Amino acid sequence: MTTSFGIPYRVSRQSTSPWNNDRSTTDTIATMRALAISGSHSPHIRAIANECLRQSTNQEDIRGLVRCIYHWVKGHITFAEDEAIAHTLLGVSYDSMNTPEGAIDLIIAPEVLVQMTNPVGDCDCFSTLLASILLALEFHAWFVSIKVDPSEPDRWSHVYVMTYLPDEETTVALDASHGNYLGWEKTNGVFERKEWYIG
Repeated sequence: MTTSFGIPYRVSRQSTSPWNNDRSTTDTIATMRALAISGSHSPHIRAIANECLRQSTNQEDIRGLVRCIYHWVKGHITFAEDEAIAHTLLGVSYDSMNTPEGAIDLIIAPEVLVQMTNPVGDCDCFSTLLASILLALEFHAWFVSIKVDPSEPDRWSHVYVMTYLPDEETTVALDASHGNYLGWEKTNGVFERKEWYIG
């Protein structure tokens, strides 16, 4: 156990292929899904879900509830790249991360993220937290990965969440790390897009 995040936490490592982006992305999404599901049972995540329920003035307005979740996450988590977080909070040297074998994808469990002194994460942390709150409220959710980096068009470079609104019979995107409003999602310059069902 260590406490550089401001609370006790445990670091676990999972190896994947640094040379195969499809394989490493599949492994990352599987980890995110497991953390989102387990986090949805956490009292800290359930408290946030209940807070959003209370703030939603019209209980019939499902989009309003999802909007509250989106803004809660956007307002409480600061975006930072994995390398900066690993260096600053975990003491990992930049040199050790500057090779394919040393590259990291840091995913902070939702119940840890929301208890940090200064909650910080990248798009996969935002997405895992969003998914866990949605699951706590029994929404169906998906991760959406996209290839959008023009300098590396074959790399899955961004992830966000999509959920189903049963009253509207439609889905809506939640990209709290990059979007400015509920429903925003990157569509221009996307080389490939893939949806991953969470629950």
